[in-house]
Amino acid sequence: MLGFSPYDGFDIWGNRKKINGTFRIFANFHHYHYNPKDQSNNDLIFIPVKPPKEFQKNGKKFLSHNMIAGREGNLKRNDISIETRQRNIEELKIIEERIGYNSSLIEKAVLTLNSEFLDSLKGWETESIERIKKRLKDQKFAWTKGIEEYIPTAKGHKNERISAKNAVKIIQEIIKSRV
Repeated sequence: MLGFSPYDGFDIWGNRKKINGTFRIFANFHHYHYNPKDQSNNDLIFIPVKPPKEFQKNGKKFLSHNMIAGREGNLKRNDISIETRQRNIEELKIIEERIGYNSSLIEKAVLTLNSEFLDSLKGWETESIERIKKRLKDQKFAWTKGIEEYIPTAKGHKNERISAKNAVKIIQEIIKSRV
């Protein structure tokens, strides 16, 4: 997703940190659909988590992993009202639809190198759209240098990282898929 949350354009990559010698990115993998039928890696997206207060920047609002998980958790409870349950279902559907729509636009832009797709992103600030367009111009993904030091594995914990070899392989596959 070129380092941004597909939902609202929060710059996950731009908010990475090195803390006590360990590289951190404040995001986790989460299933794209709130009630996924298949729990495969194809259904995962990278969603921001709220960083500790000392690392929060300018208080911008963004959709976080905890906000989605909280709504999903409420749906599992038996002691919430029908109205609250219905509101949570509707909110999760809206989140899912926007993520799906924006993800497809970003994928099309990456695979065709056509930045015009990015002008139709829903819920993104102009500043975030301009930053994603700048990253798209970097056809070799040089902006991802060192990404393996930050991104956790989909099934791993925050201290487990993808290998540099796998990061290179993924980027090569994306470049090969371009039309």
